[in-house]
Amino acid sequence: MYNEGRNILLIVEGADDEVNLFKKIIQCFPEIKLEPENILVYNTNLWVLNEDLIKEFGENWHELEDIDFRVFCESKFPEIKGKKITDTFLVFDYERQDPRFDSTQLENLCSFFNDSVENGQLYINYPMIESYRHLNKKPLPDDDYKERKCNVSDIKQYKHTVGLETKFHDYRKFDRETIQSIIVHNLKKASFITSGIYEMDEETLLSFARNISYIEIAQKQNGYSSTTSGFIFVLCTCVMFVSDYNTKLLFE
Repeated sequence: MYNEGRNILLIVEGADDEVNLFKKIIQCFPEIKLEPENILVYNTNLWVLNEDLIKEFGENWHELEDIDFRVFCESKFPEIKGKKITDTFLVFDYERQDPRFDSTQLENLCSFFNDSVENGQLYINYPMIESYRHLNKKPLPDDDYKERKCNVSDIKQYKHTVGLETKFHDYRKFDRETIQSIIVHNLKKASFITSGIYEMDEETLLSFARNISYIEIAQKQNGYSSTTSGFIFVLCTCVMFVSDYNTKLLFE
C-alpha cells in the first residue's frame, strides 16, 4: 500500500480513544500520509453503519457491484467533497452485545470492506478499541496476550477490566517502539486465532502481515463467541493500519 501520493480517509466509531490513538500513531510514524483533518468520526457503532447502508442501498447492499461508498461518505461528511481520496479505512468495535449483532452481516461487512483503494478497509476491534492497551506486562512483551480473552457475559465490563489490568494507561506516553510492539503482539495474536501459530520469526511475521485475512479473523471470533458461555479473543486490528501501510514500519 505504500505510496507517497496516497491521500487517506479514516472513519472511526468514536471521538475519543480512536482519534487519540491514530493521532499518536501518525505522530510516531510521520511516514504515514494521514492528515488529522481526514480522521472523521461516525459517532455511532458498526450496526448503525450497517443499517445506514441498508437504508441507502437495500438489504443486499453487500452483493451489489455498483455501490459508490465514496458518495455515501460524502453524504455523511460533506467536508470531504472535492477531496481526492485514494484510500479509505474504517475502525469499529465488534459489538457482540448489541441486539442487532448478526454474524453473517459482520462477515458481509468484512468481505465488502476488504480493500482500502476499492470500497475501503474495515478494522474491527475485539471486543472493542480498548484492546490496544490490554497489555499487562511492562516492559513488553506480554506473552500472556496470546490467550487473553473476554467472556461474552463480561463484554459490558471490558473497559473497566482493561483499566484494572493494563500497564499502559496513558497513550500519550507511547513512542514508536511501543506501538511497534503493540502491532507485533496483535499480528501474532491474529495468527494464533486463525492458524494456532503464535511464535514466528521476523520473516514469517512479515509474510503473515502482508497476507492477513480480516474476514477469517471475524469468522473465527464469531465461532468462539456464538453462545452466551462463549468468549472473544482480545484483539486490536486497527493498529495493523501501520503494517498495512508499509510492513517495513514494523521494525524500522
